[in-house]
Amino acid sequence: MFLLLRNGGIRSLGEIEAAYLERDGSLSMFRYRPRKEKPGLPTISEDMIDEWKPHKAGAKVEISGYHSCYKTGETIWLEKGDIFPDCEGEIWVLSEGAQNF
Repeated sequence: MFLLLRNGGIRSLGEIEAAYLERDGSLSMFRYRPRKEKPGLPTISEDMIDEWKPHKAGAKVEISGYHSCYKTGETIWLEKGDIFPDCEGEIWVLSEGAQNF
């Protein structure tokens, strides 16, 4: 799925306003208008996740900002010193576009 998004120029899930799985199995995506994007899970591949300095659920947050659960894409604001909450997959990464918010 992420390969399809990356090939379409999508850097993060926060760029997508809506997505539809069509009857033929294709995916139709509608992007937010420019400068309306939200922070979101980067569309990185699993072999690149170390470059994004992943954090385990239960660890202390080192940088205030939006963080995304790598498995579900849930994106939340966390302050430095907070604890990463549980999420499916237990891995959090700094959200793409987080520096803009």
